[in-house]
Amino acid sequence: MIRTKQMLGYLGVSALALGAAMPAFAVDETVEVDAQFRVALTLTENNQVDFTPGTGSIDYSDVANIDNTADYIQLATNDALTPAGRITTSLTNGQAGQVTIAGEPSTGVSISCLNTGMVLSETGTGFDLNFVEARVSADAAGTGDAYGSADHVCAGLGTTPYTGYTLSVGGAGIVTIGGRINGEANMPSAVYSSANTGDGGVPFQLRVIYTP
Repeated sequence: MIRTKQMLGYLGVSALALGAAMPAFAVDETVEVDAQFRVALTLTENNQVDFTPGTGSIDYSDVANIDNTADYIQLATNDALTPAGRITTSLTNGQAGQVTIAGEPSTGVSISCLNTGMVLSETGTGFDLNFVEARVSADAAGTGDAYGSADHVCAGLGTTPYTGYTLSVGGAGIVTIGGRINGEANMPSAVYSSANTGDGGVPFQLRVIYTP
């Protein structure tokens, strides 16, 4: 019994000695931390969409038979006006809407816009005209395009956006806005505006985000 206890004692001491002699194998590693910050986009309306700037007007005839698909007036993003059907005007140019973008320099942005639901309402009777086929153009000078050429046709906020535009080295850009107003049978002579929200007016909406 004594010899057995002695042997076990020797083994225990040997194991402790072996454990004390083993290296820890601990190493250090540095891990870098990055985070990209960029300034939030800012949109500023320079001017509203105006089909009749100054003292101009849009004229129409045969009011009872005006058709909302054949009788309309188009405003291009380069300001050019084109009437059709029973609608005429002595104006050759309107005023395309203009919004400036400010954000991260030399960075791509995605531009989308409402395509339906914009309404110009007449105060008093609440008679409505629809602003349809909204189009936008983006360039550094804000010169716009002829109707239907390089314009981007709006498809809805966040839907089928225009993604081919990059902000300047100063982080700036300009979006111009045009579209079409459809005539309606028996429409009264009046000033129609989307600002008449109490009578059913609904404004155009533009959305700009950084391109993912």
